[in-house]
Amino acid sequence: MSSRPRRKNIIPTVSRKLLVSGIAASILAGAGLFAQAAPSVAGQASSAVSLAAADSTTNSLYAYKTHAWDGAEPVNVNGSWTFQLAAMNSAPTRRRSELWWGRNGSPVSYREGSLAVFTGDLGAALGAAGKSQKDWHVLHQLIGTTYGQWKGPAVSLVVSGGELRVTGGIGHPDHGVGGRTYYWHKQLAAFNDYQRYKVRLEVFLTSNPDNGWVSAWIDGKQILDKYKPVSKQGLRPSTLYPGTPEVYARSGLYRGTDGATPPSYWQAARIENVVIG
Repeated sequence: MSSRPRRKNIIPTVSRKLLVSGIAASILAGAGLFAQAAPSVAGQASSAVSLAAADSTTNSLYAYKTHAWDGAEPVNVNGSWTFQLAAMNSAPTRRRSELWWGRNGSPVSYREGSLAVFTGDLGAALGAAGKSQKDWHVLHQLIGTTYGQWKGPAVSLVVSGGELRVTGGIGHPDHGVGGRTYYWHKQLAAFNDYQRYKVRLEVFLTSNPDNGWVSAWIDGKQILDKYKPVSKQGLRPSTLYPGTPEVYARSGLYRGTDGATPPSYWQAARIENVVIG
């Protein structure tokens, strides 16, 4: 029987062997496992600002702004972005190390009738939480306000329950009203720590559920072909919610827990070779 070719790790193999426990993960994070001679965390915030200014008149992607809520500032080394959540004794329910993509001096955004395209190589080290159904980890999302409130992404790439998924629905204005649940998800691939996934995501954004769709590829194989989202309850949120005039492209590591103890160990994600259309 022939064996499948081994996928390239997004994190060095020596680190893979060491990340067995939360203690080992903390040591590796402290040693700068993802840093690769990157700028210090303190310097990264200012470097993101200067990068935005330098690229404001070009078509290059850059970090328009960053979110580091109980997480480290994103670090960019030659176009490879690393996002880290350090070990904490009492970790909060939600944490993030994330960026908003920018181009030509403005955040990358989409409106009704737009086609949003994302391609990139991504991977993460999430530990046991990556296998838990009660923990979720957002690696990329299209998100905007719904009637002026930040409720949830229109479409996102998420790791939960040992799967890399595409999800949506929780930002719909009627989600949870009268017991109605618009949440939906589709599995794209089994998730494993340190594995590199080459992802392509195409989303036709519209509030019309008859027309909104999602297509997705993993490592060149098409998994979804113009899928029109529908929840388990048969509700159809489409890909742009009523009351959401615009969504923004964001990537990184945004994690949360629904009914479980948040992990206290180090977690990280890496995204590179990003192209956004």
